[in-house]
Amino acid sequence: MTTTTQTPVPTTTPHLSFAAPEFYGDGIAVKQMLLPNATTPFKSTYFEILPGFTTPVDRHKVEECWVVLQGSGILDVDGEQVAINEHDVLHFDSFKGHSVTNNSTQPLLICSIYW
Repeated sequence: MTTTTQTPVPTTTPHLSFAAPEFYGDGIAVKQMLLPNATTPFKSTYFEILPGFTTPVDRHKVEECWVVLQGSGILDVDGEQVAINEHDVLHFDSFKGHSVTNNSTQPLLICSIYW
């Protein structure tokens, strides 16, 4: 009789899910990342800005990073504007006011990680 060793099949998947979208005005949908049974030192959202729309100015105690997943736009940080593009990674210190305008013809998709 031969014994074979089998690798256990994981009972959970590494895929995460998101809460139903919350809308921050017309053209802006934000989805909170759900981290069930996990203790993490951060939170994360995924948000979409439709062409021609601008997010409200966000200013908060937490630090934040954005990863631009798709599209391009104009980022405003405390009155200074800079172009952002797909694959850019950005960091905002606490209490730095920031908003973004989608000045392109396709949705702007951003992942936000904050702590």
